[in-house]
Amino acid sequence: MEIKQKLPARLLTHPREYEYQAIYCAYLFGPFRFFCGKQSVGELMQRRNKARMILKWFLLNPGKLGSADEFIDLFWPEIPLDKALGNFHVTMHCLRRMLEPSLTARQESTFIHRKPNNFY
Repeated sequence: MEIKQKLPARLLTHPREYEYQAIYCAYLFGPFRFFCGKQSVGELMQRRNKARMILKWFLLNPGKLGSADEFIDLFWPEIPLDKALGNFHVTMHCLRRMLEPSLTARQESTFIHRKPNNFY
């Protein structure tokens, strides 16, 4: 007697299909490229180098929480803490807006979540 097991649909889907269904696509090998649908978001990010670097950090560390202090130490080590903290908040605001241009004031981001202990 032969028992046939039906595979879940997710196992039958070619991995490339997930890429075609994705809203955002990031390519980390070679030059960094980031797309929303077929439109490159790279031009927007050229003027916001720190936002691009934080986005890369999130993409390279999936599921890992990063603290505001850690990001400040990584990206603004040479400036005073109060100014660096201001720069960090502006950069995170910019990154949220790049990922979700339709966010309203104080609306939670779908992609970037801030924990009460200042971890993202």
